[in-house]
Amino acid sequence: MTTRAQRRLMRALDRDADLVALSGVAEAINESPDVATLLQRTLEIVIRVTALDAGCAHRLDEEEEALYLCAQLNLSERARELVQRFELGEGVIGRAAVLGETVAVTDAAGDRRVARRELINERVGALVATPLIGRGGVRGVLTLFCHAARRFVDHELRLLTTVGRQVGLALEHAQLFEEIRSAQREWERTFDALTDGVSIHAPSGRIRRANRSLAAMFGTEPEALIGKRCCEIYHDSPKPREDCTIMRTVTERCGQVVELGDRLRGRVLRLTTDPITAPDGRITGVVCVTRDVTDEKLIERRLIQQERTSAIGEIAAGIAHEVGTPLNIISANIEYLLRDAAFAARADELRAIGEQAENIAALVQRLLDFARDPSPQLVAVDLNALIERTMALLAPQFHRSRIDVRLELAPYISVIDGDPAQLQQVLFNIINNARQAMEALPPERARRLTIATDSVLVAAPPLGVPHVVVEISDTGLGIPATALPHVFKPFFTANKDGGTGLGLAISHRIVQRHAGSLTIDRSDHDGTTVCIRLPIAHS
Repeated sequence: MTTRAQRRLMRALDRDADLVALSGVAEAINESPDVATLLQRTLEIVIRVTALDAGCAHRLDEEEEALYLCAQLNLSERARELVQRFELGEGVIGRAAVLGETVAVTDAAGDRRVARRELINERVGALVATPLIGRGGVRGVLTLFCHAARRFVDHELRLLTTVGRQVGLALEHAQLFEEIRSAQREWERTFDALTDGVSIHAPSGRIRRANRSLAAMFGTEPEALIGKRCCEIYHDSPKPREDCTIMRTVTERCGQVVELGDRLRGRVLRLTTDPITAPDGRITGVVCVTRDVTDEKLIERRLIQQERTSAIGEIAAGIAHEVGTPLNIISANIEYLLRDAAFAARADELRAIGEQAENIAALVQRLLDFARDPSPQLVAVDLNALIERTMALLAPQFHRSRIDVRLELAPYISVIDGDPAQLQQVLFNIINNARQAMEALPPERARRLTIATDSVLVAAPPLGVPHVVVEISDTGLGIPATALPHVFKPFFTANKDGGTGLGLAISHRIVQRHAGSLTIDRSDHDGTTVCIRLPIAHS
């Protein structure tokens, strides 16, 4: 075979080798799911085609301006340690990254560009470093090693340069994909970390995405909410309402704020929605933020109530000042006239005037008591004993009204921490209400007051702690259903014959200050049952 024919054969073999290498690299690019795997596969293919001994690949960290080892093949443990990191411009690998071109060293022992001289002891006789170049610049460096000194021919350098550009583009895409995935994971972590419930809806109202906080609000997982309509989770209805917040957001192309009452869970939810607008102006979805504002509304109501109480206090103080003196003069004159024999025939009328003056004075005093709202002075209280003392004081009134009183007091009831005077005021108010309700009954109707006590020694609702229960039941006319939601409001009364409307309001506040609860458990035409729950004293 002639020398020319030999050269042609060698060039053909080189082209075949190049095609095999490039084809293998292309296959690795298509199949490799991540950067490390891509570089490892590329190393294996290029080393196999070029018949070199070892290699490594570095990724460029642009912020630190350093190259970090990402893949290696056939390097000793010491060699791996030596090539872990290179600064840009450092050694052959750093130089290739800065120049953006392939750098070859035929004899590592005699070339001063080899920065890590210890590599020579790890059987590195020659090396070639090729930058991995994408559209945005250098992304890394691919380096191949030979155990002995050798010269790299032109077609090897061209092959490595071509592979470097191919892999550089793939590396750029892979890094971009990793950045996108990382940003997506970061967004998902942030999305799920929000304490408010956040959901993304289609314009139809169907949920496309929901975070964990929203799912927790409804006792489920985020995946279970996907595909559901907003009406299904907020209103437990398969059909949207006419005033659907999501549809209004889409129709009006602006954000909405609405508060929904969740009766099933006893809470108030505030929904804030904003439209998602595409570049062409179309509404492609709606972002909805859901917040549980139950506590906020409670605080708001308490602040309003405090303002009202403050206003009542000012009014009461003014009334007491303006009315107190005339009432004292009227009472004193009535006492004087009752002693005068000339007015003996009008004694009953004078006493009636005196009673009404006393009623006015009592009303003013109750207004002052409601406005002051004194803090309880806590001591150990036996509720059974307190009930018995209270009923002993009220016994003559119940006897005159022909009301049967039954005390069903549990023996050995637990002691509570309370203010005896304030708790007795609560009992007075509720028991007197019961007496008045039964006095209005026709003669044939039974009149019976039942007071029962018991201890709940477990952390049971509604207080969530061990507590004492007092039930006061009567057989009176009951409270109308429409009036029940308002009975604890100041100045509201269901008594047709009149009343100040302060008794239950004061009682409710006193029980709340004792960390207890006051509820009307039953009210109908056969009577009313009021339930008082107070925490057991701490030992």
